[in-house]
Amino acid sequence: MKKVAISIAVIFSAFFFINAQMVTSETNAAPISENGNHKWSIQFIRIDNKVKIYQNGAVVYESQFVDSNPILNEVVVLNNVIYDDNGEATIYVKIYNPPYKDYNPWEVHYNIFKDDVHYGTVHQYGDGINYTPTSYNKGKYKMENGLMVMHTSKHELY
Repeated sequence: MKKVAISIAVIFSAFFFINAQMVTSETNAAPISENGNHKWSIQFIRIDNKVKIYQNGAVVYESQFVDSNPILNEVVVLNNVIYDDNGEATIYVKIYNPPYKDYNPWEVHYNIFKDDVHYGTVHQYGDGINYTPTSYNKGKYKMENGLMVMHTSKHELY
């Protein structure tokens, strides 16, 4: 019975992964802006437990708190990306977890799309050992609004 369940899970995961690579214009209809900026979107596949996207220090997206690390298909269209004089923009994706006593795994997995074409994939995770308030008190992890910042990814968009 275990082999059947594992096989089904692997087949489902492979099917989802293959299908997760495409974001159609039907799901995110937003044309390239008239000033030549591109349409950027992020498709989250896994969030454990919370994610925020920042640009210029401001939160441009904040997920709900996600428990049990389910497979998602959360597509976020980044409207009004602000480009600098060189035609570049920087965003940060931060993954957060609440502080637990001894075990606190975390994961973030997402695809970035530029004008509906796959631009990159990020998959970061931690096993949760020693991600505790004690670790935070030793300066290992930063706290923001009562949540531990587990990982930050920086992305240059151009």
